[in-house]
Amino acid sequence: MGTKREKTFEKKIRFCEVLLNYSDGENRLVEAYLDVSNDVSIKEQVYQHFDPLSYDYPKLIDYTLCYVKQDFTEKDRQTLLYGITKFE
Repeated sequence: MGTKREKTFEKKIRFCEVLLNYSDGENRLVEAYLDVSNDVSIKEQVYQHFDPLSYDYPKLIDYTLCYVKQDFTEKDRQTLLYGITKFE
């Protein structure tokens, strides 16, 4: 007989940039630490932290997640935020 192994889930916390799209058309680029392990939904974390509870503020309608890399340049951030592909 084999021995039973208890599965343990290790949290994988990553520093990320998240592009938030709100119902008023505004986009915001924020930095956040998110748990990217399988036991916690990234979508749930983003909405929990960045979707306002008050109806007086625009609602979060969508987001784009980007893991921060050391070679992630300001041009990459501008492309993500504004969709710019050519820089002068």
